[in-house]
Amino acid sequence: TTTARADDATRPGVLIDYDDPTSLRGSIGARLGLDQEFGAFRTQYSLLGRIWNEFEGETSVTLTSAGPDATVTDGFDGTISEIGLGVSAHDASGAFSGFLSIGGKWGDDYQSQKASVGVRVQW
Repeated sequence: TTTARADDATRPGVLIDYDDPTSLRGSIGARLGLDQEFGAFRTQYSLLGRIWNEFEGETSVTLTSAGPDATVTDGFDGTISEIGLGVSAHDASGAFSGFLSIGGKWGDDYQSQKASVGVRVQW
């Protein structure tokens, strides 16, 4: 619970009461991988597919002031699909390695994309 006070002492503040968020999430999926060698380099490829379901995702906030209370509820439930692709490579000596990963999640009111890349050179 948080109280937001106005700069003017004659106006009442607002009491902000955060509800404890609830979440119950389950998922099922699969990850496929392939290793390949190209001379001194070893490369790994991966494909990820997953389905998520949020069963109880809900959060609410109640604002209390001089007027009637206002409650705002955010429901986050339903099914989310996820897909990801990745590739990594390294040489036999361990002096060079790198990776690239991309993926995303999609649902009714939800969307998220991500990408990451990294390179390591050791001498």
